[in-house]
Amino acid sequence: MDVERYPWWHTGVPVTAFRQTYGAPGTDRAFLLHCHSYCEAFWIEKGRCLHTINGQRQVLVPGDLTFIRANDVHTGAGLDELGYTMLNVAFPLGTEARMRRRLGIAPAAWPWWSEAQPRTYHLAPEQLARLTDLVTALPTSDLGPVEQELVLLALVQAARSTQEEHRNADSPAWLRRALLDDDVLAGGVAALVAASGLSAAHVNRTVRKCFGVTATDLLNRRRLDHAARALRLGSGSITTVALDAGFNNLAWFHRAFRARFGCTPRHYRMAVQRPVSSSGVTVALGR
Repeated sequence: MDVERYPWWHTGVPVTAFRQTYGAPGTDRAFLLHCHSYCEAFWIEKGRCLHTINGQRQVLVPGDLTFIRANDVHTGAGLDELGYTMLNVAFPLGTEARMRRRLGIAPAAWPWWSEAQPRTYHLAPEQLARLTDLVTALPTSDLGPVEQELVLLALVQAARSTQEEHRNADSPAWLRRALLDDDVLAGGVAALVAASGLSAAHVNRTVRKCFGVTATDLLNRRRLDHAARALRLGSGSITTVALDAGFNNLAWFHRAFRARFGCTPRHYRMAVQRPVSSSGVTVALGR
């Protein structure tokens, strides 16, 4: 079967977005089997898509977000009479890699990482709405670096948080409340158990059922995310950031931070607080 290769079609433009409906009456029945000279991410807004990617098939439903690398070969077809609508965000090869290096994120934690099959994440409805609203609200001209950063960061953040947020939505109210309590974050598992009013065994079983990890691992992950936000947005010392996030052992904090984000806290702060480039964005929302 012939494979089309689609080149980047907006020279000098970092990001292009478009909406397309396939498989419905009056539209293309399917997009051609193709690969690209650029990277992209797309998500299904409505309908169902039979997605063939690198020789394998998957059914995509509303909320499914897929990250496509340049050499992935894929096509899609509608499974229902009304077809499906997808929103696609594309950008020249190298754009996402530069952002990964700037943010100091480990390659294997990056959604466009080189694997046999691209990564697909399922967004909760509120995540899907946030991502769609962000992209469709962008003007079609006179865009600057802030918009480019917003689009790419929103895609990466959706991929990084979707599994935990989706499970969190199904967790009991007492657990959701406790995970928002700064005293629990600082106090660890003992504080989580005390806040719940339940036994330690019950709390641990519930956390594992809802999140797939132990209570200790979940709280450490939340602490590290708290520390990363402080490093991005504030100017306090790394020691202060670690203590505020509940880490009393600085050596352990540095090891855990590197394991989660792929770099030291200092290099993370230097990367995320570096000024962005002056390139712009074009958004062209199609039919």
